Amino acid sequence: NCEVHVFDIVGYNRRNGNFTEKLATVGASFHPWGIETASNAKGKPHLKTLAETVEILNHSGREIDIFKIDCEGCEWHTYKDWFTSGVTMRQILVEVHGVKVPETFQFFKHLRDAHYHVFHKEANAISRPCADAWEYAFIRLTPAFDR
Repeated sequence: NCEVHVFDIVGYNRRNGNFTEKLATVGASFHPWGIETASNAKGKPHLKTLAETVEILNHSGREIDIFKIDCEGCEWHTYKDWFTSGVTMRQILVEVHGVKVPETFQFFKHLRDAHYHVFHKEANAISRPCADAWEYAFIRLTPAFDR
């Protein structure tokens, strides 16, 4: 039993058409909001925190097999919220945009401290010239792996 949820503040584009209709054909659910921190989402109905999203979907306490996020830069300031949202994530797939120092070091250290390890990375050179965006895949391993 697999659930797929897609979040985007834009619900339509010329290439894909209506996201709700297209995703329904493959059994996925579309939600018209983006993921942000509490301070950035306050007063903006098109933005919610991951914890609010987890609550709305009634997913508190669940284990998420794959969490994929491509939020055009929000990864640098939302990543800590991923670990306090009320769910456990087995894999995190994230597209990081640009290199931000010292945020980059803090980002990778935080994931490592939470026992997430990179198992794949690649430059997104097709949609982002000069390798300005990188796709990373992290898997959560037991603390014994770090010894």
